[in-house]
Amino acid sequence: MKGCTRDWYPDGKKGGWNTSMVAKIIRDERYVGHMVSHKKVYESFESKHQVAVDEFDWIIVRNTHEGTVTHEEFDKANANMRTVQRGKKDNPSNKRNYSVIICPHCGLTLRPGNKKDIYMYCPTGRTHNDSPCKNVRIRKEVVENTLVRLVRNQAEMLVTAENILKQKKKDRFGQDQPDMIIKRLKAETKKLEGSKIADYESYKAGKITREAFAGKKALTEARKREILASIDENQLNVTWKHQDIYEKIFSVL
Repeated sequence: MKGCTRDWYPDGKKGGWNTSMVAKIIRDERYVGHMVSHKKVYESFESKHQVAVDEFDWIIVRNTHEGTVTHEEFDKANANMRTVQRGKKDNPSNKRNYSVIICPHCGLTLRPGNKKDIYMYCPTGRTHNDSPCKNVRIRKEVVENTLVRLVRNQAEMLVTAENILKQKKKDRFGQDQPDMIIKRLKAETKKLEGSKIADYESYKAGKITREAFAGKKALTEARKREILASIDENQLNVTWKHQDIYEKIFSVL
């Protein structure tokens, strides 16, 4: 009904015909009344990607249904079809791929007009005068420069993000970083607790005097207060450091 299975135009407008679609229909033997299958196969058992099968290996069952056209009409139409043979390029390395440049109206890939043409056009606009695609064109030089800038920007962002993550990993294992300092301070706190218990047991056993035990206890408590203050300070540094890293990553991405 629409001439294609793709919604080229917005707002429910009909899709457009193009030369490749018409050529495909003219060559399709199903319109004569034959069943044609096995034209594509899956690349592998687990893959969802299909690949074309050589025409010699297609499965064709003759006269399975009433044809839209006669054999004579089908043969006459195909006899007038131009056969295109693809030759080798003089310099294949110079072939440019513009497959990411698409029309904003129909979504088809823009194509160069000819070798000497400096503009790229939408193929829909060149076959349909009433289509908004007719006004779509862009200089090939602008396309190439834009693609180069986009690729470079993406590469720079990836490198910057990778360096930030590497630095974060390096900081995590650095001996003088807040994370490691907090870990050492907590280990010292546990050691002080053990030392305090040992001093109390020595005092109870009469090995040290009450005054000596009180002096050691005061020193231990003072050191614990210093450690707690240092832990709080380093935890604040960790929070600000992580926030700074995240801000850098988000600013890059």
